Parts: sequence; C-alpha cells; structure tokens
Amino acid sequence: MCKMLTKHIDNKRGAAYMLALVTLLVGCVLALAMLRAGNAYFMAEDSRAKKQADANLASAGIEYAYHQVHYNGSPLPFNATVNLGGGTFTVQAVDDGSRDPSTMLITSTGVSGGNSGVTIKRVTVGLLPYHYAWCQNSRISSGVQVTSTAGTRGIRCNSDVILTSFNTNISTGIWSTGLCLAFGYSSPSYSYNVPIAFPEINFASYRSAAGSVYNSNVLITSLQSSQPALIWINGNATINLTTATYRGSITIVCTGNITVQSNLIKQNNNSYLALITEKTINLESAASNVSATLYAHKSNNSGSIQVNGFTVFTGSMAADSISINSPVTLQRDSRLNLDVMRQLRLPGL
Repeated sequence: MCKMLTKHIDNKRGAAYMLALVTLLVGCVLALAMLRAGNAYFMAEDSRAKKQADANLASAGIEYAYHQVHYNGSPLPFNATVNLGGGTFTVQAVDDGSRDPSTMLITSTGVSGGNSGVTIKRVTVGLLPYHYAWCQNSRISSGVQVTSTAGTRGIRCNSDVILTSFNTNISTGIWSTGLCLAFGYSSPSYSYNVPIAFPEINFASYRSAAGSVYNSNVLITSLQSSQPALIWINGNATINLTTATYRGSITIVCTGNITVQSNLIKQNNNSYLALITEKTINLESAASNVSATLYAHKSNNSGSIQVNGFTVFTGSMAADSISINSPVTLQRDSRLNLDVMRQLRLPGL
C-alpha cells in the first residue's frame, strides 16, 4: 500500500514537472516571437522615420534652390550640396523651357543616417526676362562695346548672340537658344539653351488697377510716391525729370511710345521704376544714367528698346528687339527679387 502511494506521488510530480517544462518552453517561444515582432516593428518605424527625414531634407533642398534663384540672384543651372548636421541635401535647378518657357526643374535628394536617400522633383516658376540685365526676344547682333560685370545674370535671348566688339567685357553670363559668339571677354556662356517666355501685357487689368489714368499724351517731370503707384497712359509718354531722381515704387504702363529725356536715378533703396509698353521705349542721349525695369513686348514681337547714347543702365531691359548705338554698361539690380517684381506688377506675375 505504501509503495503504491509513493509511486502515485512520483507520477504526479513527473506530470507537474513536464507541465512546467512545456509552459516554460511555450513562454520562451512566445517571448521570442514578441521580441521578433517588436524588433520588426522598431526596424519598420526606424526605416519610416529615416525615410521621412530624407524626404524632409529633399523638400528643404527644393525651397533652398527656389530661394537662391529668385531672391539671391543665382543663375541657372544651379547646383548645391548643403550639410544640415542631421543630414545632407544635394540639389540641382535647371531651365525647363522645353516643357514650358520660363519654368525650372528642381531635383533634390535628401540623405540622413547613411541611407540611399529620397529624391523629390518639382517643376516651378523659372526665370523671366526681368531676371536679366539685357533680355531679347530675337537675335542680338551688335558691334558696340557692352560691359556687364555686376551681378550674375547678364544677357539672354531667344536666338543667337553675336557681339563683335573686342572691348566686350561680360562676366555675368550669356544665355542663348542658338550660338553665343562674343569677342573680347565673356563668361559663362550657354549656347542652345531653352527659350524664355515674354509674357503678354494685359492692358485691361492695368487700366482697372491704375491709381492715375491719362487719356492723352503726357509729359512727366516728377515721379514721387509714398505708396506703390500704377500710372496708366492711353497715349505717348515723355519722361524728363527736373531733379533726375524718382522716389517710391512706380509702374508706368503706356499704350504708345515712352521717351526718356533725362536721367532716372533712384532716390533710395526703396525706390523702383518700371516702364511697360507694347511699342518703343527710347532712351535719348541725355538719359546717360538709368535705373529702371524696361519692358517692351507685343504678340507680333514688335516691341523695342532704343538706347541712343553712352549709358550706364542699372536694372533690366527686356524687349522683342533692342538697339544700342553707343557703349553701354549693364548692371542688373540685385534688389529685383520676385517680391519686388510682383510689387511692380510686371507681366506674368
């Protein structure tokens, strides 16, 4: 009887031992499974976080290139690699005029933590004629001395550029859709570039927004304004300032010709002047120092600018055709960023 009881107890102990062992094994298996699942979740979250960091860096590169081109005067093509501590973005912005004139394609790759990175591409507004000191919608051919050494964006045209004066000195660049041939010195030079858009002038929009309206030929002897001013002239305009200086942000839109008979000098760094017409802007010989944005364009490409004397020009002159009969020094105004262009209500903005 005692032996049978002892055997029964031993059997119960053996069963309990086996149950405990099985429970331990099952617990270990479950724990390992949970660890593997947790590790997989952690790895997935870590990968997602790194991809998001890469995407954020790539987006930062897009904004960086846009700002550099439109606000800091960087020319196209633009390339940069920037280390932000937690990662790096490499960005390139190029003219994308074969898709749509005056657009640019920005490609940015962000890399953090040694990953392969994330690349973002964006097509956005590119350079317009006002981004250049001299922009022409037709072939440029001149034997006159041209000097352009201030800034980064000098001459651009939708055809060939042929400058035959050996006194040519251009360090601000030449961009053309055809050949670039300049005697003297010119650099950089980009031949067979994509076209740039010359936006149409919306006269009805200007007329409705104008603060001052004239329905006849006008002689302007003073340009002074404490607020951004838009002047509409249905006729010809002659500008002959008695003080040679203007103050404020002023845009003059004219249905006829605009003739400048005096210097146009900004009074301070908050002063801007834009002259816009579909016909001709004529800088006479007395206008030897001009700081302004000149734009002459018509849908049949007949808008023109004529420079009739030795001139130091600061700003941007853009037209379907531009003629210069004496040496000219071109200086693009570095203040002409996208915000200023919009304030001046330049076409296309």
